[in-house]
Amino acid sequence: MKISCVSILTLFLVAPGVWAQVKEEVEPYLVAPQILNKTVNITTADFKVVRGKVVAADEEKVVVRKGADRLELPVTKIQMVNFRRPKRSGKLDFLGNLLGGTGFGFGGAAIGKQAAQGIRADGQPGRIGPIVGGMALGFLGGYVGKHLMRRAVQEEVTLTLLPDVAAPAPQTSPPPPRPAPAVKRR
Repeated sequence: MKISCVSILTLFLVAPGVWAQVKEEVEPYLVAPQILNKTVNITTADFKVVRGKVVAADEEKVVVRKGADRLELPVTKIQMVNFRRPKRSGKLDFLGNLLGGTGFGFGGAAIGKQAAQGIRADGQPGRIGPIVGGMALGFLGGYVGKHLMRRAVQEEVTLTLLPDVAAPAPQTSPPPPRPAPAVKRR
């Protein structure tokens, strides 16, 4: 039992999986907040691929650290961005809370039982030690399980930038005048 729990925990920590792919079309000014401090693959308008970590971004440019070099890419020249982010959903959070809370809860109950046996003079664990230990570590385990599940299940995001569409130019000539209404004479 201990070996299977350790191997599952190692799987969650070492090999995060991609379970979903998300494709979004966004305006150029919305790229910066989504990719800041993430490792990305950026495809430019001339089909060059830049891989690296985004260290700075604003509405006009994205700064990518590629090894020791820093590249500044104008947002208008970016065509597509690929990156991974943790998947957040109620089902995954519930499953992580359940698994982590159960595992840590049973561990806390065992620790509480041992602690209570050492405290009591007759060597009996009583009821309160396992309950308190299980509750305390169960809540902690729920929190840890939720975050491990989010890390284990990631979604791959592809952002396609919409071209900048300029507002229509104003008309230079005034509209034609309307004819005067006809007046009926008697």
